[in-house]
Amino acid sequence: MSTGTRISRRRRPRQVLLALTIVGLTIPLAACDRWSSTCETDSSCHIEISGTKFYELPRPLDAGEGTENNGATERIRLVEATEGGTATLQVGGEEPVCAAGESFTLESTTFTCTEVGDESIVLDTVRTG
Repeated sequence: MSTGTRISRRRRPRQVLLALTIVGLTIPLAACDRWSSTCETDSSCHIEISGTKFYELPRPLDAGEGTENNGATERIRLVEATEGGTATLQVGGEEPVCAAGESFTLESTTFTCTEVGDESIVLDTVRTG
């Protein structure tokens, strides 16, 4: 057996361990950002956000624009949130802050913060008009 063969056999477990470590660290980071939205009617939606990425709103803020975003740039992002505390969002060019049970209105859409967790928020929206 040559020396080169012994070295490559020794490196294989290290390479496998390194690869597993990278995968182990990457999967939890990828799982941090999560988004879901469900709209039961033309005027109400339920939104859940974890992490700080931007997402497209399921409906335009202005009810007069209909129910489809059609490529509009109305987006929402959770800036920060603390369990049992407040959440800061970026939406419609504003940075509203709310705690669980509080609401804010942008154009014809009212957002109610139903749950605030560590880097997560649950919102219910209602559009009037």
